[in-house]
Amino acid sequence: MKKFVFRFISFFVVLSLFVVPVKNSFSGNIYVAKYSSGARIKVYVTSYASSADIVVYKTRYSSSASGKDAVWHFVRYSSSANAKIYFVKYSSQADIKVYFTRYKSRARWKTSHRLKGSFK
Repeated sequence: MKKFVFRFISFFVVLSLFVVPVKNSFSGNIYVAKYSSGARIKVYVTSYASSADIVVYKTRYSSSASGKDAVWHFVRYSSSANAKIYFVKYSSQADIKVYFTRYKSRARWKTSHRLKGSFK
């Protein structure tokens, strides 16, 4: 019986070593859909940070974006993204208004929003 319990626990420890890194490796990745039907979130890009719901910093590295809503890493394939967005032409069509900043330190939520936590 002890041998069975030991194997059972060992199995879950080994399994957790493989599952946890896979989940985190896709964090913060954004896929831009070609059509609005392929996206979960419709985004409007504002010209000013004061009119945005979130100020976003674009990064080249997926690891920089993990666990952060306001730091986005764009990916080529929807299967490797945790959020699928579509850029709209008019703010009235959008679920969220975004302003892109050049500085990572300025990336943050500007308002309390229902989509908070959707881009992590």
